[in-house]
Amino acid sequence: PTLRSEIAAAVASARRHRARLWVNDHWRLAAECGAYGVHLGQEDLAEQEGGPKAFGEMLRRSTTLRLGVSTHAPAELGVALALRPSYVAVGPIFGTSSKRIRFGARGLDMVRAWRSFVPRDTPLVAIGGISLANAASVARAGADAIAVISALPPTSDEDIVEAGALGGPAALSALRRDVDRWRTEVPWPPCHHEHSHVVGVPRSVVEGSTRSSVVDAASAVSSSSEGADDDDDDDDD
Repeated sequence: PTLRSEIAAAVASARRHRARLWVNDHWRLAAECGAYGVHLGQEDLAEQEGGPKAFGEMLRRSTTLRLGVSTHAPAELGVALALRPSYVAVGPIFGTSSKRIRFGARGLDMVRAWRSFVPRDTPLVAIGGISLANAASVARAGADAIAVISALPPTSDEDIVEAGALGGPAALSALRRDVDRWRTEVPWPPCHHEHSHVVGVPRSVVEGSTRSSVVDAASAVSSSSEGADDDDDDDDD
C-alpha cells in the first residue's frame, strides 16, 4: 500500500473509534485525508516554504489540521509558541531507546521551565523514557500529558497486528487496562483544556511502516477513554 492509502485507512479507523489521529511529518497527506492533526519537528518546520511562521499561517488558513510541535531547547520553544500550536512537546525527558535522537535527556527542570512559558490552555506533552514509575514526577513538574511508546505493551508492529488483526481481544483489553492505570495512578494536574492526559499507543503517529491494522488496534485503545466528540472549538489540539 502507498503512504496515502495507509493514512486514509488510519483516518477512517480513528473516526470509527472516535480517536484523534495525529500524522507525523506528512501534513499535505494528513490534510487531504482528513486527519485530526499533524506533528512536526523543528527541522520539518524550517524546511517549509517561507519558514515556520508563514507555514503556521498557511496551515490555519488553508486546512483544518491541528498542529503539534517538538521542542528540545529554548530557541525551539520560541519558534513553537509563535505558531500557536495545539500542543508543545518537550523531550526527551529521560534517556530513551525507542528512537535515535541527537539530544540527551533534558530532565524535569526543563518541564518546569517550559511550564512557565507555555500558556495554560496549551497542553505541554512530555516525551522520552517515561514509565509508570517516573510519570508522577513528570506530572508534578507541570506536564499536562505524556507520550509513551515502549512503556506500553505491545511494543512492535508485529505484536499489534497479532493482537488487533488476528483476533486478539484479550491483548487489546490488557492494553486498555494499562492505559487506564496511567490515567488513574498518576497525579495529573487539573485540566485547563479538553485533551486527555495520556497519549500512549505504540504507534501514535502514522509513518511509512505503519499498517492499517496497527492503527485499528491503537485507535481502539484511544477510544477507551476519549469520550470527547470530534467537534472541537479550540484553535488546534
